[in-house]
Amino acid sequence: MNQELTGLIEYVQNVGDSESESRCVMDRKTHRKFFQRIKSCRKIQKDAEESNPSLSGFMGKCPGHLGALTLIQHWVACYYGEEHPGKITSISFNRACHLLDYYIGQFRLLQIQIAGPDDLSKAQLYVFNRLKKASKPITLTQIYMGFRNNKNLANQSTKQVKSMFDFFHQKGYGNYDKEKGTLSLP
Repeated sequence: MNQELTGLIEYVQNVGDSESESRCVMDRKTHRKFFQRIKSCRKIQKDAEESNPSLSGFMGKCPGHLGALTLIQHWVACYYGEEHPGKITSISFNRACHLLDYYIGQFRLLQIQIAGPDDLSKAQLYVFNRLKKASKPITLTQIYMGFRNNKNLANQSTKQVKSMFDFFHQKGYGNYDKEKGTLSLP
């Protein structure tokens, strides 16, 4: 790993002329996608302004983070011969978006662990609390049986439990392995 990083750093240091600045330009398609993504970050920021000021502040920084991540991914892609220096394509942008989504998910997860989720139903909150307490992934059967043994939650079906697991996976609260039927912390 150390050799790879050393090689990458040397590559970036040797790019261009030390007297003039190096320019990187996005192709049209990537440029359009970049600004759409910035627009969606700003919409989330505005929508969360009153209900979740922390998320709003974090999302306000995401356009800058996206630009930096895209540039970093571009030079990594150039080092491995996937892109040409100075011309940013969707390869770098898609990787940067993936990383940004990961960081947003981690921020939301941290927020949930500190404050608890505010958008969960009673049954979903039960699953969330079981997930936090579990040392290993929880199964559909465990949750279904837990619902059956709880008077307030007894009317949940296996199909509803599966949809809750999907919900948790989509929101980034957990990782749902459909093949095994398990939910684990991200």
